[in-house]
Formats: sequence, structure tokens, C-alpha cells
Amino acid sequence: RFVGVDGNRLCSVVVPNEGLFFDLPPKKLPGVAFVDAVLLDTCAGPATLAVSDTAIAYESAGLRVVAILETVDFPDYRAVLPREFSLRVEVATAELVAATSRLQSLHFGDCTPCTRWDIGVDTVRMSSGNLDVRCDVVIAATIAGEPRSTGLNPQFVLDAMHALGGDRVLFEFGPSLSPIRVSADGRDDGMFVILMPVRLD
Repeated sequence: RFVGVDGNRLCSVVVPNEGLFFDLPPKKLPGVAFVDAVLLDTCAGPATLAVSDTAIAYESAGLRVVAILETVDFPDYRAVLPREFSLRVEVATAELVAATSRLQSLHFGDCTPCTRWDIGVDTVRMSSGNLDVRCDVVIAATIAGEPRSTGLNPQFVLDAMHALGGDRVLFEFGPSLSPIRVSADGRDDGMFVILMPVRLD
């Protein structure tokens, strides 16, 4: 399982281990250089990911990348995962990306941008604005749970959509201001993203 966290959001993905099964203490990749290098691989064939107690290596037909692993006291990410969800909202990824991108443009230069989500019976009204302009976008949704309003950082939403992919995404909400779990329909790798809501007041 690979877990990334920056204090405001968390992403977790499980990579199947087809080799020997073993347990290692949590390790930290030094920055994102390793991941960036792997993403540049254009080889369409199979690749190998090897992990030891001190290093991680990615190798394909055209690329080999090795990084030293750091032993750290990694925070227990499971502690922030919601235990129960009282509201589930499923939307089309393309519609959400288009709506969020429009609203994000109103936050140029904002330190803590926030898009308001008003979750109804079968729609989500997303709104944002500044002193000069206000924009509202309504998208269709499949909703299970009581209506509510919450705030989300639009860039974090777009980052989650980029990471998850898929035609539809599911947002699962617990109590007010608790972390929000986001996953994509049809993924079989257990990948999810945790987003922290933004206060509306």
C-alpha cells in the first residue's frame, strides 16, 4: 500500500504483490522525484517494482529508477479515516471536473480557495465567487442521505479526479467537518482519496 499525505489530503492505493510476501516498517520516499521519473516511462510492457529495507527500484524494458528509502515515524493514516458515512454522493467525473474548473478560475490568488457544495436530493449546487463575480453550477448526482452544505478546495477536488480517473466518482461524508472519502467507480486496486472540508463560515 502506498500512502501520500500533505496535511490537507490523503491518497491511498494498493499495488498487488506478485512476488514474495513480506512486511516492512513504514518507509518514506524522498520527495516526488522517484514518482515523476516513473511516470515518464513510455514502455507499454510489464514493469517490476522491487522494495528492500533501504531502497525501492522500478524497472521496465526502457527505464530503471532507484531511490533510497527513509525510515520515519509515519503518521497513522488509518486514524483519520472515517468509520461511518451518513451521506453518499455519486457524480459523473467529467461533469464535476468541468464545473470545478469553472469555479476555480474565480479564486486566482486566493490562499484558501473554497467552493460551496449544497447537496440536495438529486443534484449538487456548486457555487463560488469573489467581490466582483459569483458563479453557480448545478450537476446531477445520485445521493443517499440527508441534504447538507459543505466547502471543498477546488484544486484538491481536481487533483483527486486526476488521480482516480473513472467515469464516475463517489464522495462519502461522515459527521460535519470530518474527512471525506473519495473513490472511483470500477477501480479494483482499493485506491481512495481523503479530502478535508473547508469551513463555510
